[in-house]
Amino acid sequence: GSMVLKNFEKLSHVGGVVCPSDDEKLKNLFKYLNDQIQYRREKLLAVGVSSFASYMEAGYKDIPQISVLIDNLTMLRELYLMDNDILLNLTREGSSVGINFVVANAQTNGIGYKYLANFASRIALFCNEASEYNTLFGTCRLRPDEVPGRGMIEIDKTIFEYQTFLAFQGEKEINR
Repeated sequence: GSMVLKNFEKLSHVGGVVCPSDDEKLKNLFKYLNDQIQYRREKLLAVGVSSFASYMEAGYKDIPQISVLIDNLTMLRELYLMDNDILLNLTREGSSVGINFVVANAQTNGIGYKYLANFASRIALFCNEASEYNTLFGTCRLRPDEVPGRGMIEIDKTIFEYQTFLAFQGEKEINR
């Protein structure tokens, strides 16, 4: 939405940034990720392992981990995935072959339960609506204090409260 991820486009470890107007680039990204899933499955099968973690544990280093960051999943789904939700399959199948997705969204109802089931780790900043925590973490009595930067994270099925901070001085975002 804000296209702030464009700021990272020139970094050496960033393959590219797809914006809302990049229809063809998004199609190519989805095709590439689908092809990678098939290729990686075959590589894992050829050496007799069932997951990317096992492949790396066995000493193989020829397949890099891929991380896909999505800012505003709701908008992506509304603009491009209404007829064919290819991303749902990618998030389901990708993690076992070393393709991970980091999804940011303003509200959990924009993500949906089908997607939430595909994400093992979940992080929430302070939510105005307490039910958002229950959607993300199941029945959860823990609520973060109403302190700027406070949130909750689930690690290995245990929920923790955490505190973030601004890493750089400055009143305005442009100064930070």
